[in-house]
Amino acid sequence: MNFTGHIVYSFIKIFRSNNYSHEAEYIASFADRVRELYPSCPIGREKIIAELACRKYSGRVGRSTAAKELDKKAVCLAVAAHVRHQETNYDELLLTGFERWEAREQVHAQVSHVLAEWQSTTSQQGTFRRRPIDRA
Repeated sequence: MNFTGHIVYSFIKIFRSNNYSHEAEYIASFADRVRELYPSCPIGREKIIAELACRKYSGRVGRSTAAKELDKKAVCLAVAAHVRHQETNYDELLLTGFERWEAREQVHAQVSHVLAEWQSTTSQQGTFRRRPIDRA
């Protein structure tokens, strides 16, 4: 490798290292904000939510400008999406032919319940079980 190539290679290596550090700090800050807004969220779940919501090039809410400013609404949207997918049968409903809006309507009460529990400062940190599919 010639001298110029070595400099370019070194610059890229430093840039990637700094970029990774910045991303890691952002994800940690996002996780902290989740914990702040949802103090009864199961331990460790805030990190999972942050890592998924903030994944680069995902188009998820965690990549939005508002989320990068740790805006309450953006963080709440990320948590609600996580709850919808992980704590309800939302994905099963989609797989059985429900339209997205119908599936969201079906799980809305359950999502709201979990979010209220996670926001509570008196709730015990725990996990919730998925409900069976309501085909009514």
